[in-house]
Amino acid sequence: MKELKFAFLFTILFSLVGLLNAQSVDTLDYLHPIVQMKHLQPGMRKYLVYSEDSVSGKRMGVYIWERNILPFQKKIKNITIEQKWFSLDTQFIERTIYSVVDAHNFLPVLHHSSITAFHRPNYIEYYLFTPDSIYTDTSISQKKFHLLLQQPVYNWELDLETFSILPLSVGKKFAIYFYHPGSASLPQYYTYIVEQLDTIQYYTRNTIHCFRLKVNYPNSNNYSIWWINKETYAVIRMKEYFNGKFRYKILLSN
Repeated sequence: MKELKFAFLFTILFSLVGLLNAQSVDTLDYLHPIVQMKHLQPGMRKYLVYSEDSVSGKRMGVYIWERNILPFQKKIKNITIEQKWFSLDTQFIERTIYSVVDAHNFLPVLHHSSITAFHRPNYIEYYLFTPDSIYTDTSISQKKFHLLLQQPVYNWELDLETFSILPLSVGKKFAIYFYHPGSASLPQYYTYIVEQLDTIQYYTRNTIHCFRLKVNYPNSNNYSIWWINKETYAVIRMKEYFNGKFRYKILLSN
């Protein structure tokens, strides 16, 4: 009888511990840099990006998106990430992004964006980050911008790389203090949850085991889901719903 009581109590205790772990939230900000930089691998990844109307199914906004983490040494101070967007429509929009982050905690140092389109001049934005502000260098940037911060932020334009350095496991929740450089929306914490492990088919290759990471955006029905390779921590797919449209990102090469 004592053994049964002990087993029963142990089961309850184990369940409570599991429940508490599932409900706890890991915060990612300047005070809690819970990053695993060993998962950040240099190299180029290419994505197909497109949108789809949720009612008509019409597809639009097709892009090829290159994200390149430049080679770095283990004890280097900063890491550089380059991005290029190429549109396939008649406007032939091309966007290039050059971002630098601190190699220790992945907090941004600078963010340079250049957009060109058919018969249009370049439009350049150049942001510098300090612990208490984000501002543009007016000698380079065509956009004037200055935002005072309560605390340092993570660059939302580097979300895929940020996800790859999180200590992912099923049931974990992460509150990430994100901000899109130059946005009118102020920085805030967004809660991401690792919902489950999925097995997906990647073209003609073998199936891939992925963490499924989801965020529900505040005060709306909008959401985003990412499938992150359990072995390489690369984002394989993304599906996003935003104001009646779906957007997809599909890894073409890694």
